[in-house]
Amino acid sequence: MEKIEAEAAPRAKWFDKAGSLKADRAIRRTRDPLRSELIPVRRAFADYRRTRDRDGVYLYLDAVFGLVEKWTRLGCARKRARRALRLQNTKHSGGLDPFSAVIMCTAQTAKGDRRTVSKWSRALRYAAQFKKEAISLRDFVKCGGGINACAASWSRRALSTNQGRG
Repeated sequence: MEKIEAEAAPRAKWFDKAGSLKADRAIRRTRDPLRSELIPVRRAFADYRRTRDRDGVYLYLDAVFGLVEKWTRLGCARKRARRALRLQNTKHSGGLDPFSAVIMCTAQTAKGDRRTVSKWSRALRYAAQFKKEAISLRDFVKCGGGINACAASWSRRALSTNQGRG
C-alpha cells in the first residue's frame, strides 16, 4: 500500500475554526446572539491557557480584536460591550472601552487582574488605530515591540492628546 501524505492545512482564524460538537450545539441553542458571539472568544481564551507557546496569547487577543472590530463596523461596539458586562454581572467604572469589556467577559482571570486587562486593551486599541488590514495582529504587535510596548505607545499618545486639550 502506498502512503498518502497530507499537506498541512493553513492555520484558520479564530472564527473559522470548527469547535467541538458540544460547543457548536451550545451556540445553536443560545437564543441571545451576544452570548453566542462571546463563545468563540471564550474558547480562544481556553486554547490560550492550554498552550505552552509563548505567542499563545495572540490567539486570544486576535479573537477579542476580531469581535470588537466587527461590532465597530456595525456601529454598536459600546452598546454591545455594556450589554455583555450586564450579562456577566460585571461592574465597570468610568469610560467604557469595548476591548476591556470583552476581555473582562471572556477571560477567566482573577478579578483583581486589572493590570492585565488594561494592558491588553491598550495594546488592542493601539492596533485598532494603526494596524493595516493586511497585517496579522500578532505580526503588528510583535513589530511594535510586543504587547507592553504597544500598550505604552497607546498610553503616551493618549496622554499627549489629553495635554493638548488643556
